[in-house]
Amino acid sequence: MRNRTAMKITLSAVALSLSLSTAQARDIDDEIWCPDITEDGKIDFDDVRRLTLAEGPCPGGVADPEVCPEDVNHNGFVGRLDLVSLLGHWGPCRCKGDLNGDGFRTQDDITLIQQAIAEGLECGVDIDHSGEVRPMDYEIEIVSWTSDPDSDPRSDVNGSGTLTALDVLEVFTALSESRDCRAEVTGDGLVNQDDIEFVTRLVELAPPCP
Repeated sequence: MRNRTAMKITLSAVALSLSLSTAQARDIDDEIWCPDITEDGKIDFDDVRRLTLAEGPCPGGVADPEVCPEDVNHNGFVGRLDLVSLLGHWGPCRCKGDLNGDGFRTQDDITLIQQAIAEGLECGVDIDHSGEVRPMDYEIEIVSWTSDPDSDPRSDVNGSGTLTALDVLEVFTALSESRDCRAEVTGDGLVNQDDIEFVTRLVELAPPCP
């Protein structure tokens, strides 16, 4: 009961901070690029309802998006941090590969990645994969650091193998900079040639955005 109450409190606080705005979502996998639980092309209260009803361990404790789509952070448990990640993508799902949000997949999107590489941008701190570092990422980091049983496996942002105060500091620093991480599309926290190749394939081979 206490966990469910915490989820309700989180929903109210984070939804207000979002102001129901559309997120800059990203990742290779559709269900991470836009964790659309109800598969209706948007993240809304129907997805939140599904997630809250599924609270608890996934069947068999296995992180399988086909069996347990509510497990947004893929740790085998549906809880508060999945809710925070879900809300980070609130609104219509973005067209995969359309990084600048103009409705098209073009060279302009590839240029955005090239510029980020030149700047040495680091984006492991965008924990919820929304395309920008926001208060939701910091909340995920803090809750995971304080040994919550629903710890997010993505919270070791510096890749040391252990979640420490240094990870928390990195997220806080990126939050204060309002870091833009749309260019990191492969989900590994790095902006590099892999991101360019992924978006290039979409520009060349994928159909136009809906």
